[in-house]
Amino acid sequence: MKKLLPLLLTISLYSQDRYEPLLLGTPLAYFYENVPPGQCIIEPYLFLGTINGIYNSHRKIDPKLNIFSQQLINLVDTGITPWLDITLITEQNYTSGHHKHSCHYGDTRIALGFQITTDTPDSWVPAFRLLLQESFPTGKYQNLHPKKHLADVTGSGAYETWLIAVVRKLFYPTPRHPMTANLTLQYDIPTTVRRAARVLGSLGAQYVNFHAQGGVAMLTAGVDGLL
Repeated sequence: MKKLLPLLLTISLYSQDRYEPLLLGTPLAYFYENVPPGQCIIEPYLFLGTINGIYNSHRKIDPKLNIFSQQLINLVDTGITPWLDITLITEQNYTSGHHKHSCHYGDTRIALGFQITTDTPDSWVPAFRLLLQESFPTGKYQNLHPKKHLADVTGSGAYETWLIAVVRKLFYPTPRHPMTANLTLQYDIPTTVRRAARVLGSLGAQYVNFHAQGGVAMLTAGVDGLL
């Protein structure tokens, strides 16, 4: 029994060391903490994609629309105070299709992050961050080239406002095996949905997807704008 005692003490001391994992989530996911004051984060993202066709009124794919897209998103986040930071997101879009190409800026987004609470260890207090985000229609949405088949559309053509809540709590069922619970809620202002749907309708869109959890007011505004 005396020979096992040092080994048991070593295991006990080692297992009590806690560490906080860096869990970022998916790209462009909303983070649960503001950037510290005086610090700046720059994150570039490059997305590539293709559209090989669209569904017509007979639910068959029309291959006439064949577009390759390249989107460069630049995210700059800087801390202002311990409870406030500001985020700037810009987009540059390059699309090509049917021997035509276009390169334009996309919509610009600015978000203010408010740190309501931080994750307090050994308590039930989570990290709670509230964001107010506005999208500015700096992308191209009108005066489109008739022969580019909408390949030069890079913006929604509407000011859009979002209210976003991010909640995160880190738990330690065992000291060396942390677990995290994350919750993100986003609310779209119905008037912005109506304006965006109006632009899509002017481009000839007949079918548009809406998130049903946005509520009756948002769905009604989207349908009214499309019609």
